[in-house]
Amino acid sequence: MIAIAAERPDQREAVLSVNRAAFGGEDETLIIERLSEAGLVIASLVATDGDRVIGHILFSRLNVMVDGRKPKVAALAPLAVFPEYQNRCIGSRLTEAGIAAMREAGQDAIIVLGHPAFYRRFGFDHETVAHIASPFSKHAAFMGHELTTGALKGGAGTCRYPAAFGIPEDEALQR
Repeated sequence: MIAIAAERPDQREAVLSVNRAAFGGEDETLIIERLSEAGLVIASLVATDGDRVIGHILFSRLNVMVDGRKPKVAALAPLAVFPEYQNRCIGSRLTEAGIAAMREAGQDAIIVLGHPAFYRRFGFDHETVAHIASPFSKHAAFMGHELTTGALKGGAGTCRYPAAFGIPEDEALQR
């Protein structure tokens, strides 16, 4: 039976293994470790099959300003499922649980850079964040989901990713 719960400290190596397998490298594991070390993690959830960690989703603090307001915004990244467990709705269950956790944590919105066809099912869309300058503003994969109505609405804004994401400073605010 698949269960979703908060990551326990003893599950970290398994979480990193899931991300390595899902993404085929170390980039996401480095992001997870740097976000954790910087104290920016809001929630880290795992999907387990018995005692085995088979999926993971992470939410971290994101610096967003919109028309001089600073809403509480979480970055959703990464979302990973072991390849042999993909296409079994585990990523969907993690996403739903993560959105609920962000509501409970008092976040106003979530921003993700991901597959539009997947994330639209959960209320994410590019139009919500198209007016916010970020390294990804021009891409349809840059999407937002408001948990508080109007949190991201406005004429102009900025989204600055923490250094943990490894985005070069000269790309920090492209439109």
